[in-house]
Amino acid sequence: MFDIGFSELFILVVIALLVLGPERLPGAVRKAGLIIGKIKGSWQSIQNEINNEFEADELRKRIQSEADNAQQTLNAGFDADAYNQKILDQERKIRADIEKQTTLSQESNSTSDVTEKETTSTLPLSQNNDKS
Repeated sequence: MFDIGFSELFILVVIALLVLGPERLPGAVRKAGLIIGKIKGSWQSIQNEINNEFEADELRKRIQSEADNAQQTLNAGFDADAYNQKILDQERKIRADIEKQTTLSQESNSTSDVTEKETTSTLPLSQNNDKS
């Protein structure tokens, strides 16, 4: 920040010693250190805010650019009726698959019931009674 050499710093200390005296100089140096620390902290905070604002502005521009590109893409090649028809076709296919699975499941359950009844009826009479 400041380009102060040893000789300039020595001159400042001598002047401060003459003006403030040896009793008040340590307190003044502490206060000056605190004030400089606060100024540095405030300066860093301001820099961070400015950087965040620039990043936010850059992000807003990118989002707007992407939104514009998406809108152009949608306007150029999007056919809502065709898209809706595609969704409806997919829904019909899924419903048909579910119905087919349900039918197959019911048929396999009824087939297993018939097989169980057939095995029960072919068992000897004593084993039939044990089953019931």
